[in-house]
Amino acid sequence: MPGTSDSVMNAETATNSFTHGFDQRLQFHEDLECMEADFSSFHFANADVVHRFYDRIEQRIAESGHSKWFFLVNYSRCHITPKAWPTFALRGKRLNLAHSQGSVRCDATPETRLEIESRAQSENFDANLLADRESALKRVAELTSARQETLAQARTPMNVADFDQRLRFEPDHLILELDHSDLRFRNAGDVDAYFGYVEQRIKQTRRRWFLLTCNTGFEVDQPAWIRWSFRLRRLLEGAALGAVQYGLSPEQREDLDRVSLQVRLHNTTCKTRAEAKKALTAVLDDL
Repeated sequence: MPGTSDSVMNAETATNSFTHGFDQRLQFHEDLECMEADFSSFHFANADVVHRFYDRIEQRIAESGHSKWFFLVNYSRCHITPKAWPTFALRGKRLNLAHSQGSVRCDATPETRLEIESRAQSENFDANLLADRESALKRVAELTSARQETLAQARTPMNVADFDQRLRFEPDHLILELDHSDLRFRNAGDVDAYFGYVEQRIKQTRRRWFLLTCNTGFEVDQPAWIRWSFRLRRLLEGAALGAVQYGLSPEQREDLDRVSLQVRLHNTTCKTRAEAKKALTAVLDDL
């Protein structure tokens, strides 16, 4: 289509520009086991901007090789619009549950301080709000490390025999059916155990597949959300020709839609298996 190449190029340029800007705002202080996020003078206008920034934070943590960090967040002149707050709070909560040894915040505006303190009271966490960055760094140095494992070492035993029953390959149609029904990921270790097995089985076939996934009764606990999103993105990038999902919760669907956009993969979500099979058949017929 006319203009398609320019549109893709512009999207890539915009994404790279966002990423570069985010990276300049992230520092990892190895001696303190601390990741510093500089939100100073940053404008979180909407949920999309929040997702972009937190996606990059999660990617940088994954690349760091450590699962746990202290977080220091500088809110100096940071502005978070009312429509961005729910997403900002959700992504922050997920990040803390998955990777935080403790969080310290500094230099928040009166409005931001009030919002953080209100959420801290209702959600029962320590706001740890200090006046300036220097005071925040001193506070981080006083905290006790809980780091024990790297991401590569973190595992939680799960039933591998159960994993095998959840995969069904249809070589004649290039379909891999994944049965996630009543599966529950409680933490990052559960996620890594399952996706590691799936990726190993796919690697043995030496080909990509159309993924047909049942998610009825599928649960991802908050501490596992970030790792699930990361491993799902890696699976789609490395092994999928396309994807059709059914039985997703609204929250899971929102996350999946965002991941699909990141990897530029056509992904269809349906309510039932019959609808999903029909959608996948339509895709195959177009090949």
